[in-house]
Amino acid sequence: MLNLKYHTPEGVTDYLPDECEAKRAVEEKMAQTFSQNGYRPVQTPAFEYYDLYADGSGDISPEKLYKFFDTQGHILALRGDITTSIARVMGTKYNGSLPARLCYVADAFRYDGSASSLSSEFTQAGIELIGDGSCEADAEVISVTVAALLAAGLEEFQIDIGQVEFFKGLAEQVGLDADDFERIRTLIDFKDSVSIAQVAQKYDADEEIKQLLCRMPYLFGSAEVLEQAKSPKLNARSAAALENLEQVYRLLCACGLERYVSIDLGMLQNLDYYTGVIFKGFTYDVGFSVCGGGRYDTLIGNFGKDLSAVGIAISTPRVLSALVRQKKQIDTPRIDALMVMQPDFAAAYRVAQALRGAGYNIENYYADASGEAALSFAQSRGVEAVVTAEPDGTAAVWRASGKKTIDLAMIGKEAVL
Repeated sequence: MLNLKYHTPEGVTDYLPDECEAKRAVEEKMAQTFSQNGYRPVQTPAFEYYDLYADGSGDISPEKLYKFFDTQGHILALRGDITTSIARVMGTKYNGSLPARLCYVADAFRYDGSASSLSSEFTQAGIELIGDGSCEADAEVISVTVAALLAAGLEEFQIDIGQVEFFKGLAEQVGLDADDFERIRTLIDFKDSVSIAQVAQKYDADEEIKQLLCRMPYLFGSAEVLEQAKSPKLNARSAAALENLEQVYRLLCACGLERYVSIDLGMLQNLDYYTGVIFKGFTYDVGFSVCGGGRYDTLIGNFGKDLSAVGIAISTPRVLSALVRQKKQIDTPRIDALMVMQPDFAAAYRVAQALRGAGYNIENYYADASGEAALSFAQSRGVEAVVTAEPDGTAAVWRASGKKTIDLAMIGKEAVL
């Protein structure tokens, strides 16, 4: 019989020191990028009342949540995403100026019961720009995402951008009922234009519009896609969506980011949740998107305030996986030296603390050994130097190249290691 205490539940992961350092380094670089662009950190609870998600207004289906009870019998749920919690905060507690630029690095929890589910617990690094409904806000979120992925170490990636209102406008013109609306949305995802045509044939609508609906799975690429989608027969809703997407794309090109951006009108995410521009990021050697988001102008209204919003969440484990598979160097903290704590523990401690105060990472070494003897152990750990407190009140640095004396008065004033 399997002894569960030796195992982790399906969908969760242990990060050993090297992996954890790399993951945190990636997260810190992205968080720094957010801060440099004016985004301020916010933290929400790891679990919420289930009621927050029960109406399905967020981006997560309630059945995908991990649920449990509190002592009063209320149903609680581990947060399935961060955005819904932030929407609650903005609608019920935030009284600051607008627009608000918020960021986070936090874990979310989700279960979908499928074999393709890689993780039930995952870290997201994300931003939300709230209270600004402009194209510039959409472009800003995408541009900050590009900067964050570059800061993390990715070099080859692509952000696909689409517009959910374009499809909604076409569906409105054709007159799709609710069932066929969802059916065609799924068929567009599967790039099944033949089946789309079969469904569209049932409707007495303009043939050009129905043909455009059939072509949606293949309307992806550069700016030419927008021209291919334009038609004088489009209703105001679809035409406005194309104009909005074109403006966002032009702004990104003005930022010099066209190499990272592609248009995909056939990308349709949660159509009840998103209200405008949507985006997903991809890189090679990873079979899933590394980030995703878009405009969600109706969510915060569920909590009492009608505020426009656009945001994105980056999966830090997927970014980390991509970096490892692409053999990218991840800068992580390193131990600068081992401090030999014998024979004079107090003197060694004072030297070690002085070095730490000067910004060095120092690991204590407790074996009774000389600096030269300790050096071989240090090198086996990938540490290049050993420090000893000498009997005459000085300290010495031992390396493979030899020994040198540290002037204790110069610690913090010059490089001594």
